[in-house]
Amino acid sequence: RLGFRDRAIQAFETAASQRPPVFLAHRWLARLYKEQPGGEEKAAYHWAEALKGAARRKALALELAKIREKARARAAQRLGISIESKPSNIQPGVFTIVSGIPRSGTSLMMQMLRAGGLDLMTDNQRAADVDNPAGYFEWEEIQRISDDPQLLAKANGKVIKAVSGLIPGLPSAHRYRVIFMDRPIDEVVASQRKMISRRGTRGANLAENKLASTLTDHRSAILRGMKTSGNFEILKISYPELVLDPARSIERINEFLGGNLDTAAMEKCVKPSLYRNRLAAEASGAARA
Repeated sequence: RLGFRDRAIQAFETAASQRPPVFLAHRWLARLYKEQPGGEEKAAYHWAEALKGAARRKALALELAKIREKARARAAQRLGISIESKPSNIQPGVFTIVSGIPRSGTSLMMQMLRAGGLDLMTDNQRAADVDNPAGYFEWEEIQRISDDPQLLAKANGKVIKAVSGLIPGLPSAHRYRVIFMDRPIDEVVASQRKMISRRGTRGANLAENKLASTLTDHRSAILRGMKTSGNFEILKISYPELVLDPARSIERINEFLGGNLDTAAMEKCVKPSLYRNRLAAEASGAARA
């Protein structure tokens, strides 16, 4: 809060290195690195670690809640009274989310949905650059969704971009239509490395295979969590298939969102020339093989 970001990162890194690691340290590191140019890799890694910790905490909390509820029910039965559940102060709604691991095509999907006629929730704080020539379409406040679940009221009726690490923090009072961008992990890692190289910044202190493994586990956990939640309707879109055959993917997207999109305008947003890390990823895979 004093603005000493480097000192904060050092302190949180120390806390995260403890055994067991401090769950909140990973969450804060993900936020801090997200704000740094080129910090996407470190942010993704710490989101993945925070997610593991959150899953453990949630499982324990649910078990404790069951025990408490049983105790309350037994006490109420003995006293001959009824117990009513406490009403939520969040008005249930339905929200459209574009998600995925950073550098998996989420910005392209936001651009396409805008062209298709949908309103986006963005703050325009992150300007377009060589890595995303059409822009990032981000809403920075969504980073605080775990602490302030009322935030979503501001985005009513608009499409929200929320990277995969934010999905577990979405309030369970709502239902979500999620377009999840799926890109080969090798390509994601290659794209992140090139972005960091262009910007002259430092990425996560992880070997490429370790980072790829971490991101793969993270993506699987997020998708598994959404499928078992009951609050999510998911449309998984392959980034390579979208670029190589946009009409087919756009047809699926249009059907998923109700069938009223301007599909011709959406297709114009897809530029195969911007699929710049496919060959790099393939070459890397061939070299390992």
